[in-house]
Amino acid sequence: MKSKKARIVKNVIQAIVVVGLGYLVRHKVSETGGATVWLAAGWLLTAWVVLRLAMALKRGYANVRTHTQSGVNIKTLDQLTTASMPPWSRGFYQMEKLAYRGAWRTVTARPLVPAGEFSVAGGPRSAIVSTIALMLVAMLAAVAVTFLPMWISGFWPRALWFGGAGFALLYAEIWIFGWRRRLKEGGHRIDQGQLMLDAGMRGSGAVALGDIARCSVLGGGVAQASDGQVWTLSPGERPNVLIELTGETPLAITAFDSPRDISRRRIALYVDQPAAFVDAVVRALAARTHGAAA
Repeated sequence: MKSKKARIVKNVIQAIVVVGLGYLVRHKVSETGGATVWLAAGWLLTAWVVLRLAMALKRGYANVRTHTQSGVNIKTLDQLTTASMPPWSRGFYQMEKLAYRGAWRTVTARPLVPAGEFSVAGGPRSAIVSTIALMLVAMLAAVAVTFLPMWISGFWPRALWFGGAGFALLYAEIWIFGWRRRLKEGGHRIDQGQLMLDAGMRGSGAVALGDIARCSVLGGGVAQASDGQVWTLSPGERPNVLIELTGETPLAITAFDSPRDISRRRIALYVDQPAAFVDAVVRALAARTHGAAA
């Protein structure tokens, strides 16, 4: 995650530096009446930008050749898009697709397909947050309809502003519906000696039952689970279950659809029915112990 953030910061800094140098060179050329040194600096900066664009186009062409040999379809276009992206941005792209898919499944009233029997979407906070977000979008739409005609004059300027505002509001609604749908289709389960955790877009992962030392209802919420050795998997809710691991075994997880490896002693998470979940995990641990002893 740190390297991903570092790459994002690096790209942003590079863009700012290039734009800043461009304005500086332009100002100096105008101020000095076209001095040779500043003209040369402008040509060098332009050449560097063109070179970077050429390298990007070359990589894109190579990706096209690689991913379209079997024909052009939605799958190959998706593979091409993913391959053309910087590694740090692929998780965001996956989240984007999940948001669109979830919103579409909500609008078309498709039946829910939960990932596990222990749901995570029934908490009091998640429904309230989604409702507030939709109300906020509706309020912003009302503000745009009321005040944009007062602030903007002319048909085309108004059309552009209304189009931009409408797109932004629609995009926000897609994400709200998609996020909520993905949460409803999440859920935890026990499968083939592993505890499969799925809290929607926020995170998911698998923990071997052999790596679990204890599972209990977490009565004190975050206060008991915030010592720096806890992976908190809680989609907007207070964690109500605490899983203690046998050691610091690295966990392969997915956080916001980006793969990560973390080392934690405990996992704090939210479940709609914490007592039933803990009972199921304890019984699975006991069955595994008895099976090993036999």
